[in-house]
Amino acid sequence: MIINRKEFLETFDNFLTSFDNKEYGKVSFKLQNGKQYQGWISSIDETTFTYLDSGPLAKAEPHIINIDDIDISSFAYWDDEIKKWTKYLSPDKKANRKS
Repeated sequence: MIINRKEFLETFDNFLTSFDNKEYGKVSFKLQNGKQYQGWISSIDETTFTYLDSGPLAKAEPHIINIDDIDISSFAYWDDEIKKWTKYLSPDKKANRKS
């Protein structure tokens, strides 16, 4: 099965923006090489996306990441309602919480 990573990323970002909480959007994911990121997706372009770090060791400047390098099975988001990291499986918040 061929996965359209750009479409996945756009669907995931739209899911995050659907939350009522204005603090939405904190995500965690890995690249295919195992490097992990935690922070916020800033923008999505045709082949790359801009990512902002979070935490005490965060870089001040954004990361530009190739969409083809992401491991889509690693995406999780901070669910502020239940106060925990939740693995992203679908654009259905309640279904993700059952995993």
